[in-house]
Amino acid sequence: MEGRLSHLLIDASSPAPTIAICRGQRKSQAQFRADVAVNAGRLRQHGCRRGLLLTEDSYWAAVGLFALLDAGCEIVFPPNGRPGTLEAMAGSFDCLVSDEPLPHIPSLVLQDGGPLDKPSDRPLDPASPIAFFTSGSTGTGKRVDKCLRQLEQEAAAIEATFGTAVPVAACVHATVSHQHVYGLAFRLCWPLATGRVFEGRTHDIWESVMAVLHDRSVLVTSPAHLMRLEGIAPLPASRRPSLLLSAGAPLAAEAAIRTAQLFGVPVTEIFGSTETGAIAWRNHHGPDADWQPLPGVKIGANTDGCMVVQAPYVDSRQTSADLVELLPGGGFHFLGRSDRVVKIEGKRVDLKLVEQTLRSLPWISDAAVILHEPTRRVAAAVTMTVEGRDQLAQLGAFRFGRLLQKQLSATQEPVGLPRRWRFVAGLPIAALGKRRQADIAALFDAAQPETAS
Repeated sequence: MEGRLSHLLIDASSPAPTIAICRGQRKSQAQFRADVAVNAGRLRQHGCRRGLLLTEDSYWAAVGLFALLDAGCEIVFPPNGRPGTLEAMAGSFDCLVSDEPLPHIPSLVLQDGGPLDKPSDRPLDPASPIAFFTSGSTGTGKRVDKCLRQLEQEAAAIEATFGTAVPVAACVHATVSHQHVYGLAFRLCWPLATGRVFEGRTHDIWESVMAVLHDRSVLVTSPAHLMRLEGIAPLPASRRPSLLLSAGAPLAAEAAIRTAQLFGVPVTEIFGSTETGAIAWRNHHGPDADWQPLPGVKIGANTDGCMVVQAPYVDSRQTSADLVELLPGGGFHFLGRSDRVVKIEGKRVDLKLVEQTLRSLPWISDAAVILHEPTRRVAAAVTMTVEGRDQLAQLGAFRFGRLLQKQLSATQEPVGLPRRWRFVAGLPIAALGKRRQADIAALFDAAQPETAS
């Protein structure tokens, strides 16, 4: 099936007449190709060279993706649609492509196509460039360049791993966005490459998910959602999904057990990153369950114990900050991160960049940011300028913390906003001028007065 995405607009042997469900309507292959054709023409007329693709609905993400490919444009996926993020990425695109008008920036809004008079007669270029940006506190994060061929190869590896467990007549549902590589791979590229139907809507609440699941469903979700299943009744056998996927962060054992009880199937976790895509999987049988690489993926480690990844859809050899213990047979145990990038509810938060952003504010002279382990929330200890001390005295600790959160929210996901604050005269410094995380964490001990926001 490798190469299927690049031939999607000309392949006449599609195994399924329906490609997606969009706002309650079934979209056929013919309608999809017509929608792609009309929007590719509009992009050419617009003179688009680098299109930033930002949509709510995954069907229109597919239309936008293939229209941009057909028009010969470079495609850029932003991590989110926050105004500060898009402003910081202004130099990365010349046309924003969306499914709804955006209030803060002009965009080319995707439109329905009429009857397709002249079907495409050429495959898409597998080398077409596609760029992703990791979620970072500065708005742009890190740029990761890929191409269409790599998305095809990743979809082929996913099918080789999970295809036999998922009927061709399956419908793929999701609680995670296609704007990130995990959602794009599993809820959009994989079904497109294998003829399975996908639901364009991203489910916000469990009630809407439960209403549409059946025994041929796939559910693409994350720990952020699976940790919030209170009040949900177990599914009957006829409505249990054939595959339930989770990625973004390791799933807590208690949440995995609860999820399996409710859905009647074990949680299948996916290991990967924006840089590598999906590289490993495991059925969750406990926090020490082995990770197994996807077909074609080889996992190694450097002398520091950091993961080294080789795969057909990974450029060269990727060394990450993930610490691993290699196991016989090619599997591994994940031992944590070696840098200061942490994952909270599946979102990547760079603590160093949060510190830098705080220091850029006129009220803050220095900042130390940690992951507060008891609560799994970001915590910040800060020293203030004269102006900052005046603000603290005027507003009080709670409202001052809210003010700082508001300043950070222009570029930071909600989970990356500090929820615990310490306003101190000086930050603890160890020997040789080093700042130890244990000393900062001690500021947030229960014995200390708490400031939460």
